Amino acid sequence: MALLTGEDLENLSIQLEENDAVVKKVTDVDIKGICESLYGTKLGSEKVGIIPITAGNGVIGNFASSLLFIVNSD
Repeated sequence: MALLTGEDLENLSIQLEENDAVVKKVTDVDIKGICESLYGTKLGSEKVGIIPITAGNGVIGNFASSLLFIVNSD
C-alpha cells in the first residue's frame, strides 16, 4: 500500500494524457491498445466499483474522483 496525498492526485487527468501520448509516440499504440492486446479485453466490457475507505491517516482527497476518471477514460 502506498501513502498517497490529495496533492499526489492533482492534475491526474493531464498526467495520464501526457503519459498516453508518450507511450503512443514510442510504441505506435496507446495505453488502451496495449491493455486490450495484453489482456484480451475491450474497453467497456468490465465493471468497476469505487468505494472510498479510510485507514491510518484518513480519506485521501481526489482519490475516488481520480479512479473515476481512469475508468471512464477512452
